[in-house]
Amino acid sequence: MNAEAIRPAPLKIEAAADTSAAGCHLVRQWLREHNCTTNPKFMELLQQPEHEVQTLVLLASNDTGVVGGLFAETRFAWLRISIIAVRPENRSQGIGAALLAEAERAAAARGCEHAYVETMEYQAPRFYLGHGYRAVGEIPNWDSLGHRKYFLTKNLATAKVRYRVATAEDCPRLAELNRELIRDEGHRNRMTVPELEQRMRDWIAKEYRAVIFEDDSEIVAYVLFREEPQEIYLRQLFVVAHRRGQGIGRRAVEILRTQLWPHNKRLTVAALTSNENALQFWRSLGYTDYAVSLEILPGT
Repeated sequence: MNAEAIRPAPLKIEAAADTSAAGCHLVRQWLREHNCTTNPKFMELLQQPEHEVQTLVLLASNDTGVVGGLFAETRFAWLRISIIAVRPENRSQGIGAALLAEAERAAAARGCEHAYVETMEYQAPRFYLGHGYRAVGEIPNWDSLGHRKYFLTKNLATAKVRYRVATAEDCPRLAELNRELIRDEGHRNRMTVPELEQRMRDWIAKEYRAVIFEDDSEIVAYVLFREEPQEIYLRQLFVVAHRRGQGIGRRAVEILRTQLWPHNKRLTVAALTSNENALQFWRSLGYTDYAVSLEILPGT
């Protein structure tokens, strides 16, 4: 065969005014045909009325009027959040957290299993991280002025976790979990489980409150904290080993901040400097370094 006969035609690329230009319908058609071939089930579901995009708009108000709002949409297993905003004079009152929690509840009721949001670094990444979201990607210099855009997701299955305040009857189990926490973080505490149980009883009878988090009837985490006039000191947070990596720790902190802790107090937590995972976790929730404990061990 003559080589000249199979030479491709010269390629010419031209700009079109918009997607209504002649030939654009072919581009759409080629992509649609490819999608139908490679993912036919999904393309079939897209055409069904029950899988159309559903809007989710929430407004928060008090006796002064609207103080905040959330705009989102749901489709298939996903909640996609577009906007959360609160009136400036009403910020730091838990309104954004309440809107987010209600959106997640409503989305879960529609069958959603995940949530997704995009936010600029000067907007709300710390807010979402503090409510159980995790960053799955980022783009530097998104606005060409040096600011990053973050992409965050959350597994809404963790939203099913429920909490209850612990009582003296829970102390034996809390002591066992406390012992696991001591072991996992490499603490030098050598108390036995019975000793830890007695300490836990003394704590919750006096200055501390323990909160247990459950999924169905399974205890998946607990926290121990002390409330003071100007501060909430979180002493312990522990997630059982086989449920880690599922967002339960973040969900526990979210519940504490939105449902149990007042919004006008300083939040503090202590972590061993050798426990890098814990330090990274707390920093991702918005905690910042404040102090370091230094020591000289006997014989050194």
